[in-house]
Amino acid sequence: MWTNERNLLVALEMNFALNSLYSGQLAFAWVITVAVLTAIVHIGFALAVLIDTGLMRRHLRRRTVLVGAGLWALAALLGGVWVAAVYWLLHHSTLFPSSAQTPSQS
Repeated sequence: MWTNERNLLVALEMNFALNSLYSGQLAFAWVITVAVLTAIVHIGFALAVLIDTGLMRRHLRRRTVLVGAGLWALAALLGGVWVAAVYWLLHHSTLFPSSAQTPSQS
């Protein structure tokens, strides 16, 4: 009887050791997945800001506020959604209207 209990304890200890190994690998995989998805979102917003600055210059004949197009794209790459939101507020919202009249508004 004692050997069966001992075998059960050994099996339980091994199970806990394997679970902790798998949970560590699962946590690592989760961190990598979140990091990759965050990088994709940041790159997407940076490209969107860069494309929008070109369209704004070409079609609306407006320049960017505060800094140039490249710096806005770099800031969106590093800051992600929050910097893209600030960019949108400064360039496209009615909260901060442009002082320059666009050709369609004149």
